[in-house]
Amino acid sequence: MNNEVNITSDGINIYVSLRVVSNKVANAFLVLVNCVALVILVLVLSKINIEDEPKLLFPMIIAPCLFFYFAGRYCLWNLYGVENIIINKNSFSSSLDYGWYKTNLKTQKVGELGLGFEVKRVEGETNKGDIVIIDYANEAKLPLKIYTTSVLIPEDKAEIILEEISKIFISDLDEEYDFVPFSEN
Repeated sequence: MNNEVNITSDGINIYVSLRVVSNKVANAFLVLVNCVALVILVLVLSKINIEDEPKLLFPMIIAPCLFFYFAGRYCLWNLYGVENIIINKNSFSSSLDYGWYKTNLKTQKVGELGLGFEVKRVEGETNKGDIVIIDYANEAKLPLKIYTTSVLIPEDKAEIILEEISKIFISDLDEEYDFVPFSEN
C-alpha cells in the first residue's frame, strides 16, 4: 500500500494532502459486504409494519443512520479517503474528505510547533507511519499532541514536510541568531 502524499507551499502555508490507496480486491469485497448488509437492513425494515408497532419508528430511522456512520463511512474512506492538512506559523488546520462526505476544516492555534513521526509498519527498507503534530505553547513548554494523521506515509515524505515547516518558521532574525523556533522531535 503506497498512499499518495502531495506537499505544496505558498511561503505562508504548507498544504499536505494524504490520499488512501488500498487494495482493489479488498475494496471490492468491502463494497460487496456493505451492499449485502444494506440489502438485509432494508429487507428487515420493510417487513416491519409501523401501524402495528409504532414504537419501532425511531429504530427504523436510527438503524440506517448508524449503518452509514460506521460501515458506509469506512467504505468511503477506503475508496476515496483524503486527509488535508494546512500548517502555518499561527495555526494548524485539518479536514477529512470521504469523496461524497467532507468534514469541516478544524483549525487550532499553535505557539511553538513540533513534528514527530511514529513508525507503524516496516515494508522492506521503508518505514511507514503517522505524522504527529505537537504544540509547545503552554507555560511549562511541555509537549501537547494536537493531531495524528490517519494515513500512513513513508518516512522520507515526513522529512520533506519537516523541511517545508522549517522554511516557514525560520525568519531573518532566527537565522541571525541560529535559533530554530520549533522542535524537530
